[in-house]
Amino acid sequence: MSETINKIHELQISDAELYAFEPLICDAIHENEQLIADARKKLGIPSDYPNQTELLADIQIYEGKKVILKDILEQLGMPWDR
Repeated sequence: MSETINKIHELQISDAELYAFEPLICDAIHENEQLIADARKKLGIPSDYPNQTELLADIQIYEGKKVILKDILEQLGMPWDR
């Protein structure tokens, strides 16, 4: 199983596709940042959102997605600087 986890995949993207790919990833990063902010706001209102553990898990998921997307951008030579 560890072989599949550590396997490196390559993706071929033309310059024209790369031009469109960067905004897609940036939009996804921004969307995850918004989801994180929304979940953090909900943490401040425990009476309306009693399942705090679920909110914390959601934040971790969104943070993880954001890290992966930023890493992809960096590998493409387009560091996230916003």
